[in-house]
Amino acid sequence: MSTSKRLVCAILSLGTALGASMVAEAAGPKFRPGEVVVKGQSWEFREYEVVKYLPNADLTVLKVAPGREMAQALNLRKKGLKASLNYIARKSAVPNDPLYNYQWHFPAIQAEAAWDQYDGSGVIVAVLDTGFQSGGPDGVDCVLPGYNAINGGTNVADGDGHGTHVSGTIAQSTNNGTGGAGLAYGACILPVKVLDDTGSGTDADITEGIAWAINNGAQVINMSLGYPASYPLETFTNFTSYAELTNSDENVTIVVASGNDSSTTGICYPASHPATIAVGATDVDGIAPYSNQGPKLDLVAPGGNTGEDLHLSNDGYKDGILQETYLYSQGTNRWGHYFFQGTSMATPHVAAAAAILLSKNGDLDRYQVLSSLSNSALDLGAAGRDKVFGAGLIQVADALTAVTSGSPTEVIEPGTPSWNEDEVAYISEQSHVYLSWNPPTEGSPVTDYTLERSKKNKRGKLGGFSFVALVENGTYTTVDSGLDDGIYVYRILAQNDAGASAWALSPDVVVSTTGGGGGGGEKPCRGKRCQ
Repeated sequence: MSTSKRLVCAILSLGTALGASMVAEAAGPKFRPGEVVVKGQSWEFREYEVVKYLPNADLTVLKVAPGREMAQALNLRKKGLKASLNYIARKSAVPNDPLYNYQWHFPAIQAEAAWDQYDGSGVIVAVLDTGFQSGGPDGVDCVLPGYNAINGGTNVADGDGHGTHVSGTIAQSTNNGTGGAGLAYGACILPVKVLDDTGSGTDADITEGIAWAINNGAQVINMSLGYPASYPLETFTNFTSYAELTNSDENVTIVVASGNDSSTTGICYPASHPATIAVGATDVDGIAPYSNQGPKLDLVAPGGNTGEDLHLSNDGYKDGILQETYLYSQGTNRWGHYFFQGTSMATPHVAAAAAILLSKNGDLDRYQVLSSLSNSALDLGAAGRDKVFGAGLIQVADALTAVTSGSPTEVIEPGTPSWNEDEVAYISEQSHVYLSWNPPTEGSPVTDYTLERSKKNKRGKLGGFSFVALVENGTYTTVDSGLDDGIYVYRILAQNDAGASAWALSPDVVVSTTGGGGGGGEKPCRGKRCQ
């Protein structure tokens, strides 16, 4: 039997009103026709037909006329609501044939040495995927009652096989004389079905799944899914999942696949989000040819390559990642141990490694987990961290030693940036607000800045802040245009892989298209602001 599944990375956006929103989102990933997602409870939208309410994320999916999705989303945004299309996500793995009895991928990351110490016992790992199929002859020893974010129920049956295979890499029953092993076989799997039985799902459901997993005790979250790497991180800053990840508990380690687009310049979202650990894939010989690369890549782990047979000197079996799952293919439903390949297969190795570290020290936060794994990783490729391998191939036993000996190295967040207040002004000649700030003087280096704005009402009170731009480190000026008359306040946040700074508020900026305006009065256009 042969099954081939292609990676298609995708997800949902839920954002505040922006001048460029319609253009950016219309050109974005595929979305579910006839649906709009809005923040709020279902009773607030009596004029619409409600598809469903997602209580953990406080999202309502509304039914709208096909072809009118963006128009309806924009209408809701004009009312001050957060609304967007219901974009579609897909898994990031490629299944292959069974018959492989050797798990080369575990010795490659020091599994045996780690098992002499810890096995993940007492740690809950949520797997946000196609679900989990129980009843296999090998199985997983500890599976907790899960959640179906798609329909709000408890049936998490896996009609695809992907989620069960991923769960097996984390916690397959081990030392039971049957099938293969799992890396953190003492951990408990918390299955959260966010993708349907075709491997497709919406960001609304994924956001709900993240919220539910955290609310129900997950210490590690595995997401082997994402959007195409061709979309930069800025595309997703208004997505519901982006906000959920940004606000998630730092004591929850979130591990995400970098994607299988063979990109050399960027990785998939949500792996690119600062709150996650982004995982690339290796095969027996080095970086896997499908694995995405880029500066936001954190680590690599075995993802396999079903186009090669290098392990054990051409033993006749392809070098994929072997785990038990239940496949529905060509009219034949069967349990078995199957070769899969993909960053989806690499990601659970890192999630399981995180569980093993947490079974040693349950007080580690996500940044300390990443620091432990990064500092102990096997450096591959160019010396030091690079965009192909990140910090390198995880080495679980060495990471445990680092935790045992008092590491990890302290993780430092960036300091707070400051505004060049004399430079923040509305430039009437160019109809835009010029914004200038200074980088933090304390903390670790910044990777990028998040810029937001708010408009004061007639009483001088600020409303909610809306996203303006994500600005790379090394750029300390930008502009904002297309604004109505009024008084605006901006805020800026510095962030890196360790976390984020406090928000820094700008002075008032008066926008007046009929004359006047500026930061406390219109300022003349001069110097670089006029360029």
